[in-house]
Amino acid sequence: MKFGKEMKKYYSKTRTKIFAVFIILISVFVVYANTLQNEFTNWDDGPLIVNKKEIRSLDFENIKKIFDYKADGTYQPVRVLSYAIDYHFWGLNPVGYHIHNILLHAMAAVFLYLCLLNIIPQIRGMELLDNKSIQYIALFTALFFAVHPVNVEAVTWLSGRKYVLLSFFSFLSFYLFVKNSIEERYSIWLSGGSLLTAILAVFSSPFGVVLPVIFFLYDYCRDESNNPLLVMKKRVIHYLPYLIFVLLAVPKLWTVLVMGSSREHYQGNAVYTLWCMLKVIFDYFRNFIFPVWLNTRYTDYVALTMMDYKIIISLVGLSILIGWIIRQMKKTRKNLLFCAGWFFIFWLPVSNIVPISTKMADRYIYMAGVGFFLWFVSIIFNHVNANKRNIVNICMVSLLIVCAGLSIQRNMTWKNSIVLWEDSLKKDPLNVLALTNLGSAYFDRGKYKDALRYYFPAALLKPDHFAVHNNLGAAYMKDGQLEKAAKEYLKDIEINPNRIQSHEVLAKIYKKLGNNNKAMLLYEKVVQLTGGDPEKYYNLASFCAAQGKYEKAVVNFRKALEIRPDYPEAYYDMGRVFHNTKRFDKAEEYYLKALDLKNDYPEPYNSLGNVMLAKGAYDKAEKYYRKALEIRPEYPEVYYNMGNGYVLRNDLETALEYFRKALQLDSGYSAARQMINKIEQVMNDRSSNKE
Repeated sequence: MKFGKEMKKYYSKTRTKIFAVFIILISVFVVYANTLQNEFTNWDDGPLIVNKKEIRSLDFENIKKIFDYKADGTYQPVRVLSYAIDYHFWGLNPVGYHIHNILLHAMAAVFLYLCLLNIIPQIRGMELLDNKSIQYIALFTALFFAVHPVNVEAVTWLSGRKYVLLSFFSFLSFYLFVKNSIEERYSIWLSGGSLLTAILAVFSSPFGVVLPVIFFLYDYCRDESNNPLLVMKKRVIHYLPYLIFVLLAVPKLWTVLVMGSSREHYQGNAVYTLWCMLKVIFDYFRNFIFPVWLNTRYTDYVALTMMDYKIIISLVGLSILIGWIIRQMKKTRKNLLFCAGWFFIFWLPVSNIVPISTKMADRYIYMAGVGFFLWFVSIIFNHVNANKRNIVNICMVSLLIVCAGLSIQRNMTWKNSIVLWEDSLKKDPLNVLALTNLGSAYFDRGKYKDALRYYFPAALLKPDHFAVHNNLGAAYMKDGQLEKAAKEYLKDIEINPNRIQSHEVLAKIYKKLGNNNKAMLLYEKVVQLTGGDPEKYYNLASFCAAQGKYEKAVVNFRKALEIRPDYPEAYYDMGRVFHNTKRFDKAEEYYLKALDLKNDYPEPYNSLGNVMLAKGAYDKAEKYYRKALEIRPEYPEVYYNMGNGYVLRNDLETALEYFRKALQLDSGYSAARQMINKIEQVMNDRSSNKE
């Protein structure tokens, strides 16, 4: 009975929370349910998921490799591990990856709600709010975070996983930190849990390093003092673990941030950076208020001046905001400071202080937007009477329904790469990245003429872009327009003289066009650029051999083998060179070396059989041919060569069987057909002579 009463009492206290959590979860799943039909896109999903080897296994060694630090600009091991978990259960079915993103977003919204329930009553300026107002502010803020269209990119884009992971672990860490702060006694368990989740947040995205600043902002905004040093002194034991971790992590994370940044369009001065930041702020707040201009890739912010109306409005708005905050703080009211601080702290890492290639993206304000939502909701409930609360709730719900509808619609633009970039081009027809990626989407589907429709204007708009000529050349090549392809690859090499792939592809084009001299020069250039890559020496040697330049081929095969002694293909092809120049003993030597390294290699066995035929050792030849057939039973060339062996033995009937077998396996094998015709003619002549 006593237990039942306690449970009833507990449920009575928590039912509002339970109901709110249920509403948040349902809202998230309703809004994002239509993403389950979406495919992977060509916006980073390829290198990060589809083609990433590290996600193929969950064994200990691979997990260790995932967490090994590599300063390649993408050190986010928790994100990679989350993809590995998805791959384990779903393979490359995007449905599972979308479910994971939705769950993370839903739980992030829940912990945000729980966090705000504890934070709001403590913030100076909000402490006098009644319990119902606190509940509504926390719930509506979490719901706006859950369903607002500006957050669609982070949730629906599978490569945006790091942002939902970051928010989930950050909000959970913050929740545990706040719980520890309001407890009467310091809890090592709450502190440890908060620190662990903060570390996981940083390992999801380096931007998680700002968490300690958010914690301090919370403590400062709930303290009566306006002295930040005093607040820091009071709470030093709470901050110490986070500060130690940040001090250890920042040197490496800074390297990541710098390597992952780009100075494209960066004009190298503080004024440009300020103009850029102000213009971006304007556009972000526009998207919060009127989320109908959302785009996957916004136009680059270049050639900015003070006279841009967006910059002027941002300057005026920020001036008013700072003045408002100062006025509040004089009255020890810090609620506006908390909201503004939340936004700017989470936005700071992507604010272009460290130059980045993408100046603005919806995903950048995924967490920062909570500050705006909290300010918007709290300012309304701070100024509304209790008797008008129902009207306000109806208005809020209506606004949330509109946001949810826009988000559902926005989800559909991420259905696949073609839909995504077509939507982007509708909003910005001159966007080079959108043109390029849309062209690539058609290219990947084998629609090369459609790809050319978008690659060509991209090359016209930005002829010095690092990839446009490469893409255009590839599309021309696939479409059979080799001369045009060659011109584009030449342009690409002019812009990117060290791009090895372009040199190699251009060499192949010249080879097809019959311009072997130019092809040779390009293969030699590739060898120079790679500085001792055995594969490139091998490619050069193979080309030399095909052109009959056997001595040069041998020289380059030897260089490949000096660098990589365990290269069976190089031994085999070098053997073929000696074979073609009738140095049969040398050919046999190299064929055997190839087999020592790779005993399931049928080609050397076939070639050894041919060497034995040339030497007149027919039994040895047949022995090698049969070895080749054991490895590859359907090998028409071997049957043809065995037929030649029996011709040399003057066993035409057996030879005929082998030639017919070769033709059966390869109906286009003209040499086999010719031998069949000759043998049949000989046999017919013999029969006629007997008669």
